[in-house]
Amino acid sequence: MALSAVIVDDEQLARDELAYLLRDLDVDIVAAGEGPVGAERPIRNSADLTRSIEALHPAAVVVGSLAEFNVMPSGWAPPATWHLIGYEGGSAVYAP
Repeated sequence: MALSAVIVDDEQLARDELAYLLRDLDVDIVAAGEGPVGAERPIRNSADLTRSIEALHPAAVVVGSLAEFNVMPSGWAPPATWHLIGYEGGSAVYAP
């Protein structure tokens, strides 16, 4: 199953790294661009994070293992309805 993705991050290095990590999966990166610096708002609640992600209707969600940065709300896990596509570089790729 080929997926199309748009990569958005305010840091070029982060965009490049994600494109690199997705190269071995069947993902077609159709565009990459910057998000506005400072527009990031932390989501502290697990249910709010899931709702925010699903509201975007993404084709894929990459979940990294960055526990040392405390980037995920405590207790958050991908919903059971999401399908695991594969792993790359310590990150799991899901189709919501």
